[in-house]
Amino acid sequence: TVLVAGYLGTRRLVVREVDASIPGLPQEFDGLAIAQVSDLHVGPHTSRRFLERVVRTIRDLSPDVIAVTGDLVDDRPEDVDAYAAALGALDAPLGVFMIPGNHDVYAGWDSVEHRLRKDVPARLLLNEAHVLRRGDAALVLAGTGDPAGGRRGQSRVAPDVERTLAGAPNGVTVV
Repeated sequence: TVLVAGYLGTRRLVVREVDASIPGLPQEFDGLAIAQVSDLHVGPHTSRRFLERVVRTIRDLSPDVIAVTGDLVDDRPEDVDAYAAALGALDAPLGVFMIPGNHDVYAGWDSVEHRLRKDVPARLLLNEAHVLRRGDAALVLAGTGDPAGGRRGQSRVAPDVERTLAGAPNGVTVV
């Protein structure tokens, strides 16, 4: 019963609005809307109807940035095909970004990464930073690897905050 309830609970879609006060945020980014979705675990068992609801909900929010964080796929590199079909058309004015999670690592990271970069137009942030711009103002969006990738220096997908922030210009606010 607990397993069934847990599985059914993973198909609930919950939207939470969070107002964040970020010290040093340039005025040009005041009111920036980031839609962050996490732990989709897309695979053959994932309801396409549920994924359509996720995409529709994100689009209805009209975010400036979309961040898909952790566990993009569930079990196999082939799951990227379902991910690309369901979420590949997402777009936002300042970009769509993906950050890997432990299931992405367990699914066979090298193949998952190759497929994500080839088949999904969103930008994969793996221990790197991306500078968002509005006029002359800048904001850095950063994404690290996942601890499932091992300790820093053991693999490319291990978290490396120092490497991630090396791409951030000095003095620019980092999210």
